[in-house]
Amino acid sequence: MLKPDRLRALADALTRQNVMRLRDAAALLGVSEMTVRRDIAANSDRFTYLGGYIVSATDVPNNAGNAGYSLEQEKDHFAQAKAEASAIAAGLIGNNETLFVDCGTTFVALARLIPPERHVTVGGVLFAECRRGVAP
Repeated sequence: MLKPDRLRALADALTRQNVMRLRDAAALLGVSEMTVRRDIAANSDRFTYLGGYIVSATDVPNNAGNAGYSLEQEKDHFAQAKAEASAIAAGLIGNNETLFVDCGTTFVALARLIPPERHVTVGGVLFAECRRGVAP
């Protein structure tokens, strides 16, 4: 589904039900949750988050300037929990394994915890950049 079609479908769904969970929006649109986050971030005049739900931006008072999902804003959100989850996950990754990851902030911590001598193949640009030491 092309981006304009996704945006239209999301707006139509929100007109019918007012709120939607991120995972439900991703399922409806046939894309990843990160794609939905990016769509919302790029259209903060139309969509935003409220209490963990996607809502129409016009339904939220004082929404001016809300940029939706931002890696920079989210990097410290639940930082301790992300670090703990990443430490557990890093311990499960063996040598010569292939990982497919989303590009949210939790995986920045995970990438940094995998020893450089452990050979892994990674699907995910931000994750790979973190492994090389060039991402935030």
